[in-house]
Amino acid sequence: MKEQPTQESPSSEIGGNNASKDAGKKAKAEKGIRLHPKYGLNPTMPMCFYCGKPKGEIALLGASYKDEAPTCMIVGIEPCSVCKENFADYTLLVEAEGIEEYTPGQRVKDRVKPTGRWCAIRKECLNVEHPSPVAYTDSETMDSLLDKKNSNE
Repeated sequence: MKEQPTQESPSSEIGGNNASKDAGKKAKAEKGIRLHPKYGLNPTMPMCFYCGKPKGEIALLGASYKDEAPTCMIVGIEPCSVCKENFADYTLLVEAEGIEEYTPGQRVKDRVKPTGRWCAIRKECLNVEHPSPVAYTDSETMDSLLDKKNSNE
C-alpha cells in the first residue's frame, strides 16, 4: 500500500519556502501575509480616494485589518489611472491630521491620517517643485486655500 503524503497544519502566514522549517519561518516572516484568524486573507476591492470608483484591484489585508474587510474600501491616497490622467497637470493636496508631528524619513502612514478633504492645484501655480503628484497639508492651510477660492467666485 502506498504511503499517503501528510499535510502540515495550516500556518497563520502565507509565503515562504517549505524546504525546511527554519527556512520557511524566515521566508514567511520576511514575505508573508499574516492571515486574519477568522477571515484569512481578508480581501477587499480598493476604491479611488478622489473619484470613489473601483480601482480594478484586490487588496489582501489579512490581519492588518481588525475586522472583516468590507467588499470595497479606500486603502490609500494613490489616484486611480483615470484620475492620474485627469490630474496630470495638477498636484493633489490632501488635508491630513498629524502632519505637524511628521518628520522627514518617517513612514507617512504611521503619523498622517487623511481627513477626506482635498483639492487639485495646477503645478504652474505652485512656487515649489514637488516630485509626487500628491502632497499633504494641515487643516489651517486647507481652510485658507478654500476661503481664497470661495472669495474669488
